[in-house]
Amino acid sequence: MKEAHPDIEPTKREKGAAKDDYNKRPGYLKERLRSGRNWDMLQTRFSLAILLLVPNGEEYQMNDSDIERLSVPLMSLFLDILSERRSDFIRTVCESLSQTLPAVTGSEHFGHKFKFETDDVSMSGEAPDSQRLIELCEIELD
Repeated sequence: MKEAHPDIEPTKREKGAAKDDYNKRPGYLKERLRSGRNWDMLQTRFSLAILLLVPNGEEYQMNDSDIERLSVPLMSLFLDILSERRSDFIRTVCESLSQTLPAVTGSEHFGHKFKFETDDVSMSGEAPDSQRLIELCEIELD
């Protein structure tokens, strides 16, 4: 706790008293660590770029918290299935996407677009694991 919040002084909580800021922090810290656990498992299994492939938003009916709430055994099973059935494809796409990671993390200016971001491209009709999907994840160079 001291390492995560060195600026907050420890306080002793009296029985029945409301929690102060210091006494609320351990629960918050535990929740943040738990929330990141599955994301860490995902990027450890494949690469950091896989985080760019996770669908998110109302159109997919999926939110970050849906991933975060999965138990460790269920997340491990999910990752095992992905590895068994889609590993080569996922790794190839991640390799292509990894060239954009500096831009996504804010460490450099990024003015290019992915090939799939152009108006005349649709990914919806592509077959799973197609070479075309991999190509669409490349950067469009001027």
